[in-house]
Amino acid sequence: MSLKSYIAAMPKVDLGLTFEGAVPLASWLSLADMNEIPLRSKQVAPIVKLLESPDPATLDTLYGSLGEWVYNIEDLVRLVYDAGVALAKQNVLYAEMSITPTRYTASDITFEALMEVLSDGCQRVERGWGTKIGWVFNIPREEARRADEIVRSANSPAGRKHAVVAVGLSGDETNQQLVNYERALAGAERKGIARVIRAGEQTGALGIREVLGELPVSRIVTSFPVASDADLLAQIASSDVTVDVALALAEALGTSGPGVSYPLAEMVNAGVSTTITALTPARLGKSTSDVYEAAADLGLDVDQIDALVLNAIAASGLDEDERTALAQRVRDGQSALRAEQLA
Repeated sequence: MSLKSYIAAMPKVDLGLTFEGAVPLASWLSLADMNEIPLRSKQVAPIVKLLESPDPATLDTLYGSLGEWVYNIEDLVRLVYDAGVALAKQNVLYAEMSITPTRYTASDITFEALMEVLSDGCQRVERGWGTKIGWVFNIPREEARRADEIVRSANSPAGRKHAVVAVGLSGDETNQQLVNYERALAGAERKGIARVIRAGEQTGALGIREVLGELPVSRIVTSFPVASDADLLAQIASSDVTVDVALALAEALGTSGPGVSYPLAEMVNAGVSTTITALTPARLGKSTSDVYEAAADLGLDVDQIDALVLNAIAASGLDEDERTALAQRVRDGQSALRAEQLA
């Protein structure tokens, strides 16, 4: 058997997924049909075109438009379920999906109601397929005034009950100064909530350095080739920050791909706590299995591939007992598969 077949069968973890980017195309189109959204109208047809052939640089704008297709909050249950089933079919045991809650809450929809329907979808996936999903509540960079509110909701009894495991910062990196989020994220840190920040896609090494210097970050999600900047690589390697590499987005943006090799092995060899994510698999066409295969193509051996999964568990927002149990489950699966496929 080959390393490729091992990767297809191995237990996986993906921490960097975006909700709208993980929901299959057919699910969005089915929702539009159910809610009688005129897909061929002048207003909606451009959204459908982007949904089918996304521009990697405008994904956040697309996701905002898709949020408007959700007329009833209960619609989210099916979308979560469909995204979870797609993950389960790749042997993803645990995933964290980021969602911007303000996209789905309004005057008549509370954070708690949103968390309940998300949890409903997750429970259906876990009962039926064995895949567990945790939620990262995103603070949009253009909505700094909502930061405290989003952190409070994540830390509320309802948030803890419904698997909100982290808070995030996403959106246009040039919008707002980082100091505007420092208090909210520091509050999350005091409460023991993981802090996940998207950085580097627009601002490169400078943007990641600013995040490291100004915010209490647990994990950085990026497509930027961290190892291309020796000083940044050394800074992260000496920190306790995990870097979740969005390999599919890196390829789509030209950071890696034909003729350009993403320096993933250099990060791993430098001692950076590294994980990988498909980020937006249904939009970019690269699944979690695909990006693990890409890691092997970039020079990682089976031990390093296995370590990526275990790193993700350690960097997750799960509590200590859950991390320990999941890590043991993954190690057992890795050991059995090695004996079966790589011996």
